[in-house]
Amino acid sequence: MTERSGNLLKAFLLILATVAIFTCYGGLIDLALNAISEKSNFLILKIFFIASLILALATILLGTDFLLIHTHAERSNHLDQPALYKIIKQYSEKLEIEAPELFILPEFAINSCSGGLFKRNRFIALTKGVLKKLSREEQTAMIAHELAHLKQGDNYVYTITGVFVAVLFFIHYLLFKHTAALLQFKTLGKVSILKTLLIVSKAIVAGGLFALVFFFAPLFKYLTLFIADKEADKNADKLALSLTRDKEAMISVLEKANECGEKFIYPAPALSHLFFMHPDFVIRDNENNEGEAVATRDTLKNRIRELSYG
Repeated sequence: MTERSGNLLKAFLLILATVAIFTCYGGLIDLALNAISEKSNFLILKIFFIASLILALATILLGTDFLLIHTHAERSNHLDQPALYKIIKQYSEKLEIEAPELFILPEFAINSCSGGLFKRNRFIALTKGVLKKLSREEQTAMIAHELAHLKQGDNYVYTITGVFVAVLFFIHYLLFKHTAALLQFKTLGKVSILKTLLIVSKAIVAGGLFALVFFFAPLFKYLTLFIADKEADKNADKLALSLTRDKEAMISVLEKANECGEKFIYPAPALSHLFFMHPDFVIRDNENNEGEAVATRDTLKNRIRELSYG
């Protein structure tokens, strides 16, 4: 099995595992509700199962567009960046892959990402910092690295985890911002046993959603750590180096990215694992630790050491 087909299989297993986990949470909420109402229609389980299938389908069909919107990426074209498109075309042909589209991220730190599930929507995104602060040789090294990820099929796993984690923290946001509204219940006249049960049922559903966030996040982290390949970046560095034959430029990119890492503001912190930069910076600076959910990449310092002495 090739690395690309292996990553495609991993992405498929990740979708199945996520559907199963969501469904199990729905079942747990149902068990709690059934203990009170003595009914066993498993409505919440069915809702969670259907919702997880919809999420999986939406991820496959719309995941790439979702990521580009949430990272505030702007589509570039051959007229805007002719030199970069020439590099992309040249190395895509060498790797025997479809040349991806180029997007520009509105940040002046040095960073990049790639993704997309289908040939028609695969992309490379570079920050404005890459365009302003890196030499042409360094830009070439960074582009070659992202193309290597596409060649390896890492885009399958990264795109799917990106959407799932973003949805997870959207639920997190809704819960903390709208908990009072979720539990609100207007009593009409005397409080009956039925109304009390409804209030308790709402509390259990809210508690179940909180559990979904606080227990699913670490579970999802270890699931992605198991599925994702922590050597993916190192392998992409090596493949990129075989294309550019410029070790100094590759190491220089990693050093410069490492130096300006703390200045990078992720438009969507939960998506930090998609980027060239290791999300430790986000984990340290972001109070919600959203990037921690899928910190699947090796550090830049380790990658520099690997290239320098490997």
